[in-house]
Amino acid sequence: MIIVDEYQALVDVGTDLQAVFADVAARGRSLGMHLILCAQQPTVAIRGAILANCSVRISLRVISTADSSALVGSGAAADLPASSPGRALVAVAGEVTEVQVDQRTGQSVVRSIEAALE
Repeated sequence: MIIVDEYQALVDVGTDLQAVFADVAARGRSLGMHLILCAQQPTVAIRGAILANCSVRISLRVISTADSSALVGSGAAADLPASSPGRALVAVAGEVTEVQVDQRTGQSVVRSIEAALE
């Protein structure tokens, strides 16, 4: 599992890293590698080559409908209430499900995603 917080800052420093992450996204699934890339502005940070190989996408509340649409195919993540921390949209195979992510443990995040996939 590869987890990158502030993905945009990382690829801004090393522009060749976009290609590396695109390659990992394309080939990594067959090798059991999983990417978790976090960015505050996904439309700027995450390129199509990576998005094309991400079968599960999660969007917490974002500022712009463009960021939401780029990640989950719907502008709805921009409308998630700020008063509900952990509210998110999970997109799998074109289906978008709203979930409440428990903020206390990593296992609760896994359970929420598994429930959305059912």
